[in-house]
Order: sequence, then structure tokens, then C-alpha cells
Amino acid sequence: MSILELMAQNEKLVGDLYRKYSGKFPEYAGLWDQLAHEEDVHAKWLINLQNKLNQGLISVNNRRFNESAVKMFSEYLNNEIAKLESENVSLIMAFSTSLYIEESLIEHKYFEVLDSDSQELKNTLTKLKNETDKHFRTIKEVWLRYKK
Repeated sequence: MSILELMAQNEKLVGDLYRKYSGKFPEYAGLWDQLAHEEDVHAKWLINLQNKLNQGLISVNNRRFNESAVKMFSEYLNNEIAKLESENVSLIMAFSTSLYIEESLIEHKYFEVLDSDSQELKNTLTKLKNETDKHFRTIKEVWLRYKK
């Protein structure tokens, strides 16, 4: 699996987790559904880039890419999804897990793992970073209100 495909898979998994939270915490379904939808859009952006890479329209340099770290993140997301089936996950735990996910992507500069001369790739990765920042701020705001 390519870098972009692995990244898209993780975006889909985050969306799946948020959809599960939507079902478990209906009082916040609007928030979770919106976040899940946006994660799906992010995955589509990455798949679109992968298609262009396959066509030779863009190229990437894997200068910082650590495949095992991305796969470990996938395992973490799958475990969090499975946890919802077998454990009693509280709303505050869902918010905390979501904050951790979004913050991890930001802190580890997840969307800066690729380098390219392609302006489209650069723009898409910048949009992904900005969207992740937005998700973090949104979740943190709700988390702080909920904690009161």
C-alpha cells in the first residue's frame, strides 16, 4: 500500500470512529457526523492524489514517511473502534480520545511527511493540516464545555 493510501485509510478509520461515537452519543450526533463526513472528504482528497501519482501527474518524496508509525496509528484506531463494542466508553473518554487523535496528527506533523514539486499536493496537505487544526479546536471547545 502506498503512503497516500495508508494516509487515506487512516482518515477513513477516524471517520468510522466518529460515526460510532455518533451512534453511541446521540446528544452529540451532529458534531460526530460532521467530523466523520469531513474525515471522509479528507480520505477522498488523498485518494485523488494517489490517482494522480499513479498517472504520473505528480511525484512525491517520502523524506519523513515512517510506514510502521502510520500502521501503528491504524492499529490504534481499529482498537478504539473495537473498544466501543466491548467496553463502556464514556462521552468524556470519546472526546479525550478524539482530542488525542487530532492532536497527534498535528504534533507529529502527519501531513508534512511528503515533499513534492506539485502545488496541488502541497495545497491538499496544507488543507488537511488546517482541517485537522479545526477539528482539534472544535472538539476541545466541546470537551471544555462538557467538563464544566
